[in-house]
This record gives sequence, structure tokens and C-alpha cells, in this order.
Amino acid sequence: RAYHQALSYLSAATAAGDYANLQNSLGAVCWRLSQLDRPQHHLHQAITAYTEALRYQSAQANPQEYAMVQNNLGIAYWSLAQHERPVFLLEQAIAAYQAALAYRTLATAPASCAATHNNLGTAYWDLAQHLSSQPARRLTALQEAVKAYETALQAAERALSQADSTALGFDLGATCHSAGVVHDQLAQALPQDQHSARERHLQAALNHYLMAYQSWQHDRAQQRVLVEALVYTVRLNFEILGMAAQQAVLSKLPAELLAQVLPQL
Repeated sequence: RAYHQALSYLSAATAAGDYANLQNSLGAVCWRLSQLDRPQHHLHQAITAYTEALRYQSAQANPQEYAMVQNNLGIAYWSLAQHERPVFLLEQAIAAYQAALAYRTLATAPASCAATHNNLGTAYWDLAQHLSSQPARRLTALQEAVKAYETALQAAERALSQADSTALGFDLGATCHSAGVVHDQLAQALPQDQHSARERHLQAALNHYLMAYQSWQHDRAQQRVLVEALVYTVRLNFEILGMAAQQAVLSKLPAELLAQVLPQL
């Protein structure tokens, strides 16, 4: 209510920047309310507010502010896609994230670049889950998901190497795990005659799971998630590449993980 009252005193024509900032803040409040009550109602309000903010936010004058609102809009679309019209809304989320990434680049804002690429990867991954009847589109979505996740990891590494870098705002272990899952899905989705590509995806999946372990080494709950993924990839290696490949994967697992994986095979 306070934001609506403030907006009633502001003219978008004469105070465009302040008006855009208030609309962005209103969108953020609506998004938070959606986590507590009437999610669809509040998410529609958030999308309306963010869209209105973008009408008066100048990408040329304030590129990072503009990118932040686009990222927020993408999150709102992604959140609403969990409740209705998933394919359409996920495509809207992807478009918003891509608009943000025109300004959240590796060179200008590595931490923000990492966060938005992580969001983009998740949107593409979710989209792929709704395209099972369209194999070609599903494959493209998986490929875009893994590309986004790997760019997120690259940008995160750049951000963390900078002395003044701030917290990333997302779990690197989760991003590594997600990238591994997508690589496994790509190995399954590719045709049998693309043996080398399938093998590369399986190797990449294992590498990402081992990277996730570095982040989750002291988190028992997350380790259980990781073990489930490792059991899956070990079985997938056997199914696609045979016994020798399965044994090679097992030989690379740290003892702590191996002890949890073996009983589940």
C-alpha cells in the first residue's frame, strides 16, 4: 500500500528514474508476498510492476539497474511458470534473463553475470522437462542449459578471484550438480551413433559432480542429493559405455562417496 501511495505522487514523465525504482521495489515486495500467500496473484502483480519499471528505466543511462530489473522479471516469470503455462512463461523468463545478460557481462559485472546465467540455466532445464514430446526442442534446451551453467561457473570463478567481490548469491555446489545432471541428460538424449559426444557428456557430468562435492563436502543433506546423482551416472555409464566405463567412474570417486554409492548399485 505504501508503494502504491508513493507512486500516486510521482509522475513517470517528470521523475522517470524514481518512478522506475519504486515500481521495481513494488515488484520485489509482490514477489516476496508470493512466497507466503496467493502465489499466482502476487506474481502477476510483480510481473506488472517490473514491466512498468522497464518502461522508464534507461539501459543506456543505467545499464546495471536495467539489467537488475530484467533479472527480477525473469525470476518472477520463472516462479509463475511453476503454477501455470510453463512453456510460455519459461520462454518469457529466458528472454528476460537474456536481456539482462546484454549488460551483466563477464567483464563488467562477473558476480551478476554468474547469477543470471545460473538462473538462465535453470529456466532452460525446466523448459526441457516440458518438451518430452518434442525431442529436437528438448535437446536444444538441454544444450542451452548446460552452456548457461558452465558460463555461470566461469563468471563465478572470475568474481571470486577479485579482491572486492561480494557474495555470489547462489550455491556453487548446486550449479555444479545441475550442470552434471544436464550433461547426463544430454548423454541419454543423443542418438547412439554419437558415441564420442555421449562419452564426453558423461565425463563432464562426473567432473561437475566432483566439483559439487568440493562445495558440499561438509553438508550431509546435499551429499545425499549428490550420491543420488552419482548412482544415476554410474548406471548410465554402464548402460551407454559398458562395464569398463562404469569401473573407471567408480575409481574416481572419493572414498566417502564410494562407500555411499556402492550399496545402491
